[in-house]
Amino acid sequence: MITLAVATNAYMQLLDMGMNYGTVRFFSQWIVAKNYDLLNRVARTNITFYLCLGAINCLVLLMLAWQGNSLFKITSEQFITFRYLLYILAGMSVINWTAFVFNQLLIADEKIAFVHQMMSVRTLSNFLIVLLTIHFKWSLIQCFLYDSMLNMLIIAPCCLMSKKRGNAPVLRGLGAGNSPWLPDY
Repeated sequence: MITLAVATNAYMQLLDMGMNYGTVRFFSQWIVAKNYDLLNRVARTNITFYLCLGAINCLVLLMLAWQGNSLFKITSEQFITFRYLLYILAGMSVINWTAFVFNQLLIADEKIAFVHQMMSVRTLSNFLIVLLTIHFKWSLIQCFLYDSMLNMLIIAPCCLMSKKRGNAPVLRGLGAGNSPWLPDY
């Protein structure tokens, strides 16, 4: 059931249309050229773009949860579980889509090691959730919820690292200090 839910959500990643790779390329060029104003403006636009994609993703997942029982060859009992998994994915989709911008900024700023460290933490946390699920005999829905919540928490260090470097456009004016990317007002 988890695989079906995640695969359904993975198809929504097609909405990105390659923006992720192109954005990293341009962000990198603007960082090298010290064109921070353009970088911030485009990053804020990119956040809006990914917020919209997250909202679309959320709506599609909710529609599938409400009306999708005839689309999947699973029993009614399995669909009830699947529905809850889709609800969890829908609830987390806007934040997860927005996280793309912070990853793009970190990769463009050559903080790839940090991004990979966060991916390693995510993998280890997934393993921990599996062990906890076995130990506490959590249901499939509980396991998926805790796993999704833990994965969503990994976004915070990426946002904080962007703020520390000063390349988090949504954090403008929130104590970025003397950052070249976030001038104080």
